[in-house]
Amino acid sequence: MQSSEIRQRFLDFFQGQGHLLVPSSSLIPAGDPTLLLTTAGMVQFKPYFTGEMEPPRRRLTSVQKCFRVTDVESVGDSSHLTLFEMLGNFSIGDYFKHEAIDFAWEFITGNLKLPKERLWTTVFLDDDEALELWARKGVPRERIRRLGEKDNFWGPAGDEGPCGPCSEIHYDNGGPCRLGKPDDQCGPDCSCGRFLEIWNLVFMQFYQDRARKRTPLPRPNIDTGMGLERITRVMQGAASVYDTDIFQPIIARVCELAHKRYGQDGGTDIAIRVVAEHARSAAFLIADGVVPGNAGRGYVLRRLIRRAILFGNKLGLAYDAANADSFLAAVAEVVIQHLGGVYPELAQGRTFIVRVLQQEEAQFARTIETGLPLLEEKLIPLHKEVGRLAMGKQAESPFRIPSTGGSIRIPSSETVSVAGILDALTAPLLEIQTSAEAVEFSKRISGLEAFMLYDTYGFPVEVTAEVAREHGLSVDMEGFNKEMEAQRERARAASGFGGDFERLRVYQELGAGHTAFLGYDTTHATSEVVAIIVNGERANAAGQGQEAEVVLRETPFYAEGGGQAGDGGRLESPRGLFQVEDTQSPVAGLIVHRGKVASGVIAAGDQVAATTPRATTRPPTCCTRRCAPSWAATCASRGRW
Repeated sequence: MQSSEIRQRFLDFFQGQGHLLVPSSSLIPAGDPTLLLTTAGMVQFKPYFTGEMEPPRRRLTSVQKCFRVTDVESVGDSSHLTLFEMLGNFSIGDYFKHEAIDFAWEFITGNLKLPKERLWTTVFLDDDEALELWARKGVPRERIRRLGEKDNFWGPAGDEGPCGPCSEIHYDNGGPCRLGKPDDQCGPDCSCGRFLEIWNLVFMQFYQDRARKRTPLPRPNIDTGMGLERITRVMQGAASVYDTDIFQPIIARVCELAHKRYGQDGGTDIAIRVVAEHARSAAFLIADGVVPGNAGRGYVLRRLIRRAILFGNKLGLAYDAANADSFLAAVAEVVIQHLGGVYPELAQGRTFIVRVLQQEEAQFARTIETGLPLLEEKLIPLHKEVGRLAMGKQAESPFRIPSTGGSIRIPSSETVSVAGILDALTAPLLEIQTSAEAVEFSKRISGLEAFMLYDTYGFPVEVTAEVAREHGLSVDMEGFNKEMEAQRERARAASGFGGDFERLRVYQELGAGHTAFLGYDTTHATSEVVAIIVNGERANAAGQGQEAEVVLRETPFYAEGGGQAGDGGRLESPRGLFQVEDTQSPVAGLIVHRGKVASGVIAAGDQVAATTPRATTRPPTCCTRRCAPSWAATCASRGRW
């Protein structure tokens, strides 16, 4: 049974039970500051559960796209995902445990026809009612397990919100316990991997505040979630979610681009899965308006893209600067092709998705080319060689590292000058006095080293950590953060009285709502002034002759970046004219128009006509500033120059 059929059967079943079909909401939660991204099917229904809003119907059903940041580093194994589709049915003060269990059992055993002897259930410790309801359905009591709050209490989604005890359905893949436990001790709570949770029924009864205090909701509700990827794996008898029809077309495209075969080598398979999963997730995030940045949702997206590029490099995939070809964009095209009909935003945003991936991959490719060889061929081997030299010595015996000007032999190169490897990065070598310190040095990249890679070569610390982890090393994140803070202190001192940091704080506060960029499609748009900055501080308005910075809700103006200067142009309102001299993006997701009020006044809340004469005023040749030569053709093709 294909995943598309499972998705449709679920929706048809619950619509037949009087549930209203509600489309998936965005991955950016609407009006919910407690959540970075939509993590569960119930997120868009939170106001209904709390009684703040009346639902369109008491029974609802949906297939919600969800994203969980906590699983990013685990993606690459055979089971973890960041993005998944959650099948759900919801009762807002209508039915409760009895009907929820009835519906779930009927769909699983009657509609999907899963064998009852393979199904186990769990209930919360003191939930006798749920236990009895499952027993009446014919589930043997020995296959009903009572579990504690860690396993069988769900929520809230975010720092606060609705929550409650839950009951889960698990599928038994069969065979003895893989940890060697007796049959009566192995069950859904065993970590041996024999059991797979496929459906969670949450009995929503409480509201938990930020202090973790729980109070009863106005009425009990039902919130269920069944991962489409998991139930598809069961229905198709697949070894993992990556072996289902959901991922196989994406994996096939990765293999085609990399000239690799899936299932032949463990390390290669991990890299293929990372590229496939992250390309899929990135496409969904970008379609919902997330753009790469250094904070919040933008950072999550950038981290996904960079991790995919890193693992793509291991497969021999790299950005083709000559043809502006992005392998990630090519993989994302498959995602759009297969799911654009289910999620129209993917098809509608195809051009933007591809361009964002192309730009981010091109930018990061230059960083990888410089930083990765330094890390993998110099720094990590150096750490390991120091550990090798320390082996067999007394823990506290003197350990001599060649002083400045001396040399040390590392496996991947000729004899290397200690003082010559990344200069300040080897400073910790001069502090090693004992074998114990040498062994510690061999296990961890210091904060100073990680910071220098970041500060000098632009190599992101999360990528350093990813690469180090593959080689059995960790990164001193606390030390890295101290170095970053020391750099900030130096910047404050250099700026006089910290004015630059104060201004940055103003930008960061504004950055909570990112500016929508329209410039790929138009050079003219009507927009709203959401903020004005004068002399580094928020202002309500700016008058004729004043220099200011204007932030719009959406803009066709391109901010400086990627070797391209920021756009100029004009903002016209009924009350004034603002001449834009430059456009910048001081923090991720925020576009700022810098210039002067030519006439009248410009004020927060004004509706303005934003126009940039980009196509007619730009010279036909590339300025080459910070560009690779091949970018000239790329810029020209986008109508930028």
